[in-house]
Amino acid sequence: MIHEKSCGAVIYTDSGGRRLFLVELMQKGHSSLCKGHVEENETEHETAAREIREETGLSVAFVNGFRETIEYSPYPGCKKTVVFFLAESESTGVKAQEEEVREIRWLPFEEAAAALTFDSDREVLTKAEAFLNENRWTAVKIRYDNANKRRFKAGFGWKACLDEESGVCTAQRSWRGFYQLCEIDRNIYEILGTEAMGSESADEWIAKGRVLFESDDDYYTPPWYSVFDENYMKLAPWSDAQRRADRINEFKKN
Repeated sequence: MIHEKSCGAVIYTDSGGRRLFLVELMQKGHSSLCKGHVEENETEHETAAREIREETGLSVAFVNGFRETIEYSPYPGCKKTVVFFLAESESTGVKAQEEEVREIRWLPFEEAAAALTFDSDREVLTKAEAFLNENRWTAVKIRYDNANKRRFKAGFGWKACLDEESGVCTAQRSWRGFYQLCEIDRNIYEILGTEAMGSESADEWIAKGRVLFESDDDYYTPPWYSVFDENYMKLAPWSDAQRRADRINEFKKN
């Protein structure tokens, strides 16, 4: 018996308050969720991230706590396992891998479910929708930046980054419009967003770190809206620096 393994994700985005899911129309004629074969020495998340990037051009953040598997036989004598994660994209701008993907569509849940060819994909999508509805405020998102050897995680009101090369961990916490950027211990980074936090919130764990920068006034009141973001981009290696720069420019125009 031959055993094969693929990894992918249910990809979603928030567009004007509407949750949209990504569906691929493949060159072979069926509609599917994004997935692909595991390559040598890859972790499951690394495979999923690579396949998403290759097939769609997207960089996504994985939502912690969601992992579904399906099994089937693509041909006689072969058993295939497919692992699906849940991933959020901040952009709807896609570039289809023409060799395999004919078209990429962003659809609301009901339309996405109807568009999928296989019941197994539809079942995974349904579980992802239920997971998002149940964990809207608590789900932790994880992003892998393999090129720069960095890992990111984020929850409601906080973000954290681990630079694997230097070992430096930074985190942001926010409350009532005020923000702090802190350097935290590696063990605190690993604890954030897990059951190991115990009764303490992520905000309380991040507060144990060394403050690098903070706003001492309402974040949305000048000059902190721009000053904090400019310092924030210098001190923390977040992946959304361009989006923050756009927000600064928009604020200055107004």
